[in-house]
Order: sequence, then C-alpha cells, then structure tokens
Amino acid sequence: MDQEVLITRICNVVMDVAKRQNAVHNGEMNDGGARATESKLEHWLDGINFAQTGCTSVYNWIANDIKKKNDPDYEQYLKLKSKFEKT
Repeated sequence: MDQEVLITRICNVVMDVAKRQNAVHNGEMNDGGARATESKLEHWLDGINFAQTGCTSVYNWIANDIKKKNDPDYEQYLKLKSKFEKT
C-alpha cells in the first residue's frame, strides 16, 4: 500500500472517531475529546511532514528559536536591542 494512501486512510479513521466522540457528547459542555483527537492527528501529520521535509508547522516557533540562537549574529543583535530599546 502506498504511504500517501495509508496516511489518508488513517486520517479518515481518526477524524471519524473524533466526529463520533463529538456526536456522543452532543448537547453537553464538552466534545468528549474530539478536539484532543484532532490535535493529536495534527501533531502526527506534522511529524510525518517533518520527517519528510525537515519543516514543521506545529513546532515552528521552537525550530525558529533554535535557529536564531545558533546564528552568530543573534547575540550581537540582543546586545544592540537591549542598548537601544531601553524603556
């Protein structure tokens, strides 16, 4: 089975589970975990994307922070920023 087909089928099953969770709790104050299930799926898909491309959307802020901190000019930038942006 093709990897893309498998991923699509897994997504469909997980989304169906989330819809059933929400439907069971229809009219209640919560969604029965439907949003949590969807969030886990988003993170899983992001992990697949990261493994294939090296790019992440869910944890993009962490990746960007690490890249900035590893940039040799970043320390100089922080020094200048603190010097000129004193409040």
